[in-house]
Amino acid sequence: MLPTLPEFDADEAYWREVARLLFGAWAARTGRTLPHVPVSHLERGQLERFWCDDRLEEHHEVRNERMHTSLAAVDIIGFGAQPRDADLRRRLRATMYGLLRDALNITGLPLDRCYREDRGDGALIVFPAGTDPVFLLDPLAHHLAAVVRRENRYAGQHSRLRLRLAVHHGHVVHDEHGVTGDTSLELFRLLDARSFKAVFEGRPDAEVGLIVPDRLFVETTGRGGLITPEAYQEIRVISKGTRIKARVWLPPAHGHGKAA
Repeated sequence: MLPTLPEFDADEAYWREVARLLFGAWAARTGRTLPHVPVSHLERGQLERFWCDDRLEEHHEVRNERMHTSLAAVDIIGFGAQPRDADLRRRLRATMYGLLRDALNITGLPLDRCYREDRGDGALIVFPAGTDPVFLLDPLAHHLAAVVRRENRYAGQHSRLRLRLAVHHGHVVHDEHGVTGDTSLELFRLLDARSFKAVFEGRPDAEVGLIVPDRLFVETTGRGGLITPEAYQEIRVISKGTRIKARVWLPPAHGHGKAA
């Protein structure tokens, strides 16, 4: 059933007919109906549910589109370690997303404008095409470290959050299953690199650790900006056939002015 439209003056009969056609066409396409009452008697939620377009829930990227962009991967250190139980892991995930949103908003890269995939203990974030990767080194890494440190001020031993962050830039392909391509593959090789984990484990006070391919580091630092090259440590990444040089940044030690 369709709602009863209000009566129009004679010179508005055209628009009444247009409205009837719109209601009828959308009802035929979606199979949705509305109570047969005047439109003014319908609740806002009823109209929103009737007119909503399910396709808006899909990601805006064109499937099978190849694009050159910036991307980041993040994961929670010790996510599955004991005695963290299911409830605490859910809380850590929610906290991680909240802090990512905060840090990205401060940086001027709202999370809602990005494509993202949940990875259980972390996430993949693909930024809009044209996003300069320099912002993912500094200020994003610094902002993320600041908001995580703030969150951890009153956290218990097992609820204290520590995040690994990997940043890359290159071609990615969106298909019906998500994101693929050499850049995203290399991104997760960096994130999971043993050498990166070893450096991070050596700084138990650090809430965030960042890794970036050396070639991207050289390209971004060569343009100046806020990045302090001396704060980045060079490492070698050997993982599942991937052999690349990378740079690692850790925030300054608590109460000190320089990074370890």
